[in-house]
Amino acid sequence: MRRILTVSGVALVVFEVVVNFASFPLIIELVAVPLVGMGVLITTYAEFRPAEQRTVGFVSTVIAIYGFAALAWTGWVVVRDWHAIDLDTLWREAVLPIWLTLTAGPCVYGLAVFAYYDTAFGRIDRAAVGQSTWRQKAALLSVGRMRLSRLRSINGLHEMDLAGQPSFREARSFLRSQLGS
Repeated sequence: MRRILTVSGVALVVFEVVVNFASFPLIIELVAVPLVGMGVLITTYAEFRPAEQRTVGFVSTVIAIYGFAALAWTGWVVVRDWHAIDLDTLWREAVLPIWLTLTAGPCVYGLAVFAYYDTAFGRIDRAAVGQSTWRQKAALLSVGRMRLSRLRSINGLHEMDLAGQPSFREARSFLRSQLGS
């Protein structure tokens, strides 16, 4: 499965870089993007249903035809407009998906960690009912740190039980026992 995802991810990046060499007319963009997206959703849904194999084959064929048409269109536009192409700009546009992903990834990760802590702190506050909760929150921060894998291991029930721990040390040992560390 990992190999399939890696190969398809590399193929998608190459496809995006090549297709970004040229812009499609607006009407094609407005029609094709939702249709291809819907086709991918239909394929994903139907792929796990044996009775829907004909649907998967048909939709996959339509998406493949669209992909080949997009590559052909790009090739035609690049050859036709070769004299007007600015290679410096083209190179920057080709590298844009790579550096944009590298810079957006940490922001998305940070947002996910913030969202988890926001939800966890809200659960702790609701379970504590008027008690001070800063010790429990500090214990959660010290045990969970910024690792989403550790944070996902602490589910909502543990957070509710965490609110009942009277001290930082007990809250921290409770979380560690729940994580098995």
